[in-house]
Amino acid sequence: MVQRISPAPISTPVKPVVTNQPRRLGVSTALLLLLLVVVVAFAAWSFSNYRQAQQKVNQLSTPEGQQQLAKEEIAQLTALVGKLIVLPADEEPVVATILDVEKLSKDQPFYRNAKNGDKVLIYIKAQQAIVYDAVRNILVNVGPVSVQGSGSQAAAAPVEPAAEQPAAE
Repeated sequence: MVQRISPAPISTPVKPVVTNQPRRLGVSTALLLLLLVVVVAFAAWSFSNYRQAQQKVNQLSTPEGQQQLAKEEIAQLTALVGKLIVLPADEEPVVATILDVEKLSKDQPFYRNAKNGDKVLIYIKAQQAIVYDAVRNILVNVGPVSVQGSGSQAAAAPVEPAAEQPAAE
């Protein structure tokens, strides 16, 4: 016996329903997109900071860059100290940082109230020395300076004022 297979009934194709409403994203898809945006923004920010740091390192690796940085630091320091005291306008100070205040205060009482990390501004022409505490934004000491030597080898040392002597009557 031969069995006949009849063809499947032909049905009409189903047409998709078209609506004008936008397709809604699932919550997990939205979170993934947000995470992707945050990661890309962080990567761009990190790369920008890396490039700026590389430029700074390249600048500081040259003597000209180091001199430029030193001038900028001196300008910032004199601006801060200039708000506390009138500074000589016709010269740029020699700036030093106090590293061993105990040794300095033994040799020169001018530094007795200073602390490690304070800045010393020395104005050679004006013969003035200023000890500045940047943390507390105060002048620790101001006094005259005596210049020893000549030319670029000159060394400046603060001078303690002489003790007052009684006037002769």
